[in-house]
Amino acid sequence: MAVILFNGKRLTGASIIITDSKVSLDGVDIDIKGALDEVTIEGSVVQVNSSGSVKVVGNVAGDVKAGGSVNCDDVGQNVIAGGSVNCDDIKGDVSAGGSLRARNIGSLSF
Repeated sequence: MAVILFNGKRLTGASIIITDSKVSLDGVDIDIKGALDEVTIEGSVVQVNSSGSVKVVGNVAGDVKAGGSVNCDDVGQNVIAGGSVNCDDIKGDVSAGGSLRARNIGSLSF
């Protein structure tokens, strides 16, 4: 489980999907107000899908998809980002709209 921080809210969950101003946490829709420019996740999660930037202070077991930048520790599968990617180890593919920084990458595409 991880702690998800956004717009002054603090929630706990393992899987998060963020699109514009809608959040789904472990399959439960959460009504929020205001735009989500950046989401911070403390702890490890299963997957992250966000229309904005994402910062994970921990590992992601599955995929990370973000309309903005991605900043995290290890990723167990793929990373797709509209902006820059800054992660430790990425076991799958990487597609970044901006710069890319990683210690190890499974495969790479621009």
